[in-house]
This record gives sequence, structure tokens and C-alpha cells, in this order.
Amino acid sequence: MIGFKLICPECGAEIITMHPDGVVWERCPECRVHIWDSYDLLMAEVIVEKQQVAGERASAAMRPHSN
Repeated sequence: MIGFKLICPECGAEIITMHPDGVVWERCPECRVHIWDSYDLLMAEVIVEKQQVAGERASAAMRPHSN
């Protein structure tokens, strides 16, 4: 599962969501001052679940080699 972490510039609260475009024009749930805009979406950090990354590594390691 891929998520996105948004950080409020007003209070520093970290918001994690799967659909960052859904928070545009919403207020920060912590400080209720900052209103998220498209610039905040550009600054969002992509988060990938550790299980997904580990699964991709395992499947890559188990690929058969052809001689």
C-alpha cells in the first residue's frame, strides 16, 4: 500500500493519507489554521509499506537464472 505524508507548515502535524488530493482545501485537523493546497501535495512524502517492499525484494531474489 502506498501512502502520502503531508506536514503542516503551521504546527508541524504529520498527516498520512492514501489520497492526498482529497485533502485539498481542507483545514489541518491539528491546528485548524492551515488550509492544504496543491503546493502541499507537491511536497508530500511517498510512504511504501515495509511488507510490500520486503515482498518485492523476496520475489526479485527468487527469479530463476537462465544459462
